[in-house]
Amino acid sequence: MATVLGSKINGRKVVTTSGTELGVLVDAYFEEGGTITSVLVKPLKMTPEIQQRLTKDKLLEIPYRDVRAFGKYVLVDFPA
Repeated sequence: MATVLGSKINGRKVVTTSGTELGVLVDAYFEEGGTITSVLVKPLKMTPEIQQRLTKDKLLEIPYRDVRAFGKYVLVDFPA
């Protein structure tokens, strides 16, 4: 994937590879060296799959390995 400035992707819609809109990207977790480990999404609705991955702040945490593309949307494999 190409390098993308973090401030440019916050607020983008997060969509699954099957076309389902999950919510809006609000933040990400990084390792000390700057590598993204996961992205945090404010979900549009609650499903059992989403509830299993909620943080204490009620955000959906998606491992970065499941992110397929950053563009007009953030494309993710979910549920993984």
